[in-house]
Amino acid sequence: WTKMKTGVVGVIVIACVLTTTTLVIHHTHAPRIQTWTKNQLAVAGYATPVSALKTLLWGISVGDANTVSSSLTPQEYANAQKALQGKFDEKIQQLNGRMTATSFQISVEKGSSDNVTIDLLASDDNGKTHERKYWFKKIGKEWKCDQVHPSFDLTN
Repeated sequence: WTKMKTGVVGVIVIACVLTTTTLVIHHTHAPRIQTWTKNQLAVAGYATPVSALKTLLWGISVGDANTVSSSLTPQEYANAQKALQGKFDEKIQQLNGRMTATSFQISVEKGSSDNVTIDLLASDDNGKTHERKYWFKKIGKEWKCDQVHPSFDLTN
């Protein structure tokens, strides 16, 4: 009887360990998906890649060039300035109220401790969607957008 109790307890312990391991592995590899409406965009700071993206999108939606430039790494800001021929602030300000996307679905891909990729699917009321991939880099204690693909199209 003692051997049988020991065997049953052993099987239960092994089952618990295997179940826990499976859940931990599944949890760490599964992308975290969030959905926001345009009204949920806000200045959320830069403490996490997700809050940094929310802040960046809010800046774009209201045409706030300071918020958008503060959301970028220095290199990405320099790239944007070059691409927009030094008219970055002007182009961002022209976006005020022009964002047609009404909902945003993001999926965070786990990167390293200082680099993360976020996939964004933006949809408008007519069902038109735009996909972008954002790379975020941790600089000090803040996360900044280091690259966007495809690049920002600020012409429409």
